[in-house]
Amino acid sequence: MKEFFKTNLQDIITPSRGITPDPKFTILKLGLRNYYATFKSFNHKKGFSYFEGNKSEVLSFAIEHEYITTSYNSILLIHLFFEQYINEILYNINPILIYGKLNKEIDLVNALTNKWDKIALGKKSIEYNNKLSRICELISNDDASLNAFRVPMCYHFILEHKNALEELSHQRNEIIHSGDKILAKYAYELLMSNYVLPIVKEVLLVQEKPYWIKRKTHCDIDVIEELSNIKLPENHLTQLEAVQLSLKKINHYKELGRASLENPLGMFEHGGDHEHKRKIEQIHNGPLRQIANSEAMLRATFISSHKIHTCPCCGTNSLLTFDFWKYFEDNSLWVEKAKCFLCTYSISRDIGEPSEFGIKCEKLFEKIQ
Repeated sequence: MKEFFKTNLQDIITPSRGITPDPKFTILKLGLRNYYATFKSFNHKKGFSYFEGNKSEVLSFAIEHEYITTSYNSILLIHLFFEQYINEILYNINPILIYGKLNKEIDLVNALTNKWDKIALGKKSIEYNNKLSRICELISNDDASLNAFRVPMCYHFILEHKNALEELSHQRNEIIHSGDKILAKYAYELLMSNYVLPIVKEVLLVQEKPYWIKRKTHCDIDVIEELSNIKLPENHLTQLEAVQLSLKKINHYKELGRASLENPLGMFEHGGDHEHKRKIEQIHNGPLRQIANSEAMLRATFISSHKIHTCPCCGTNSLLTFDFWKYFEDNSLWVEKAKCFLCTYSISRDIGEPSEFGIKCEKLFEKIQ
């Protein structure tokens, strides 16, 4: 059985056949998609607090399978991306950096005498944490390294984020080898915004036009940039009000990021002249916008709706506000929800108006009476 599968392994990328985007960046995109989706899969209405502390009863019905799946997948996929990313960097420098174990006396002698080509490569690559240590040691000792073993300067940011990558690896191992625990919601948000997204941002700065990951939005928000700039404190109870505001902002940008990856419109991330944009709008975007606007108007006749707005994500006039909530304290009636029928952007009043968090958008959740 092993021999059969071994002989049927195929190279994804060969000199004669390439794939765009690079498969590992598709993995990163899927990881980010799952991270963004944790906002949708986390139901605030069930009373499951961000600030549950370490109480055992937090693993209750309030954590649903969808949230467990999306949070797990985000960690597993983003870690997988970084493992492949570091693997590729080291392999391109010299395959010995990922396959060489120097476990024979002659290997050490060959290394000391600069006869690297004489060192036999192992059949399996070294463990991820060893690869991370090797690339970080090479970067920190860049001036003393042999020219053939120097890490290109554009990847030196990895050293600054070593602790973040080690923690991401630890969380991945917890999921793979145990799977009976999940990070508390606040801890998960802190891990992603404080540590994971800043290094993702650095990776994308090295890439040329990563438009398959960083989709353009109508409101011109760079979701990854904005999220990576939010820093959550570990001792959140001392500044609860500010933290709650930050969490609402995170949720707004996560939903914007999720919807941007669902958006079927051409948003011209790769540029194009005026004529090219006009044709795309006419042939592709226009019909989709018209269908979505028609659906929003049709839905408005069947549900308790308020208005149709321009969506801050896709820019289509198909964002319907609907559902009303009455507050008996003052008998006021408020619009409660908003959903776009094109890109699926969807938020509710409990996280506040998008415009309160730097997102260009009309006021959605108005007081009806």
